[in-house]
Amino acid sequence: MHLRAALRTLTLMVVTVAIALGASSGGAPQAHASSAPRAATAAMRIAAGHPAKQSSRGRGRAHRTTRRMAAARRRAAARRRAAARHRAAARRRAALRHRAASQRTHGRSDDASDDSGAKGSGEAAVDAQDASRAQTPASTTSSDAPAALADLETPCAGADVPFSAETVETARAAATCLVNQERARQDLGALTRNPALEGAAQGHTQDMITRDFFAHDNPSGASMLDRIRGAGYLTGATSFSVGENIAFAAGGGATARGIVASWMASPPHRANILNAAYHEAGMGFVAAVPATAGHNLPGGGTLTQDFGLRR
Repeated sequence: MHLRAALRTLTLMVVTVAIALGASSGGAPQAHASSAPRAATAAMRIAAGHPAKQSSRGRGRAHRTTRRMAAARRRAAARRRAAARHRAAARRRAALRHRAASQRTHGRSDDASDDSGAKGSGEAAVDAQDASRAQTPASTTSSDAPAALADLETPCAGADVPFSAETVETARAAATCLVNQERARQDLGALTRNPALEGAAQGHTQDMITRDFFAHDNPSGASMLDRIRGAGYLTGATSFSVGENIAFAAGGGATARGIVASWMASPPHRANILNAAYHEAGMGFVAAVPATAGHNLPGGGTLTQDFGLRR
């Protein structure tokens, strides 16, 4: 009896303990539930602050990227400038080689009667037409009749005589003769000497020596066309074509034959000499060379030949 009562008492105690334990475990979730919002709030605060830290680093990366791109653009621009300088230097070297290959000759043709669009051609044509309305002396226009062919059998006197102050007229006549012989080989009539063209050519040749330059345009900016017009060649002309070759040869062995040979070896000079449109010409000669272009060599000579046709 006593044993059975003791067992019942022990059972009741165990149940009581179990109930107590259950009650204790039932309050914990409530405590965890009440603490969860605080944990979530804290987590949310951390999460809310995190993007700001990311944005700051992103801006830093963006700034660094912008700086790198700007530096890359500067390097690319520097490379382009260097390439442009190299190309310009290459063009200058090519021009120097071409100038040396052309044996220091220079030629140009300005035709005011065609529609090639050459600089100054339109202005020249208008000026010539205006002048023709003001004064039209019939004797100033050249004939369209073909000139006779130059004699190819007779050598040009003085063609191989070295240039000197004593041979000025000989050199001028020899160069003119050689040019007309080249035209005769192509069945082109001889160029008739024209005093106005000769005056323009002689004045330009002397100017190149006096002012030490070698070009068709003088240091003051006057062009070949300006000089030929100033000499009176275009007075009364309603249309015209003009051209010019210039050359110099330094040293004691320079001759008219050498100059004309160098002109014929150069396409633009050859084209002027063999231009069927030209009927008249004037040759200028000075027994000296431009000091800078001629490297201050003694002797030699400089020639200018102006070509023309006017109607």
